[in-house]
Amino acid sequence: MKLKKIGSILAVVSVVLMGSMGFARAEVPVVKAEETTAAAVPAVKAPETPAPAAHVASRTWTVGPELYFARYRESSGIEQDGMMYGIASSFTYRKGLMARGEVRLAYGELDYDGSTWGGRRLSIDNIPNLVFEFRGTVGYDFAVSRNVTLTPYLGFAFRYLDDNAQEKYYGGYERESSYIYSPVGLEAVARFGQGWSLVAVAEYDLFWIGRQKSYLSYYDRRLNDIENEQDSGYGLRGSVSIRKTAGRVTFALEPFIRYWDIDKSDLDTLTWRGTPIGQAYEPANETTEVGLMFNVVF
Repeated sequence: MKLKKIGSILAVVSVVLMGSMGFARAEVPVVKAEETTAAAVPAVKAPETPAPAAHVASRTWTVGPELYFARYRESSGIEQDGMMYGIASSFTYRKGLMARGEVRLAYGELDYDGSTWGGRRLSIDNIPNLVFEFRGTVGYDFAVSRNVTLTPYLGFAFRYLDDNAQEKYYGGYERESSYIYSPVGLEAVARFGQGWSLVAVAEYDLFWIGRQKSYLSYYDRRLNDIENEQDSGYGLRGSVSIRKTAGRVTFALEPFIRYWDIDKSDLDTLTWRGTPIGQAYEPANETTEVGLMFNVVF
């Protein structure tokens, strides 16, 4: 009897132990582990990728001096060259769309090497020259990568030159030159670490119309002033700007080149005391400007 009672007790204990073990197996791995995992997943967020710089709204004002060597050549053999000194400024808005307004003013004294109307060789030093230019451009920023942006652009521009040979030579006269043109270009920006960046610009200038006004009455009041229109030509320009940002200010050093190739103008009648004596025109000419700008960007 004792053996039967002991056997019965052992059987009951075995059943209880097995039931306990089975409960533990059901409890441990599945429910709590899955619930823990499910609760943890939403709490972990993948890092967000920063928006490309091209789509961050920004307004920047750029200002700084420029100096460049200018050379003007005519197909007739006349040449002027010398150093020009000026200041340039621009305001740029960006938010995907890019809009920019630019203005520059430069002054210098150029040396003339050519001839008189009679064919006699003539040289004049230090002729005052003044250049003014205004440009408005719009474009769109394409973020090629996190650190590189390409911006194609186009716009409308006006360039004015005032040459005052009459101040240095009794036979000289004032000449005003104005161009209306459309810049069509591409700007590339590459951003590096520690605030360094590089900005490269390549541009074609679509020439619409030019006007040359020669005040021959400075030389002789009996002559009329001549006005010639130019309708054919083109311009090119390029620059590379090395930039360093320190706090909220960026400093930039920018070598550049600007080039104009303008064809022969139309004709205008030359008169002496009101009587026509011939036809006058502005010869085909080239202008090259090679220089350096130092800019501060706010």
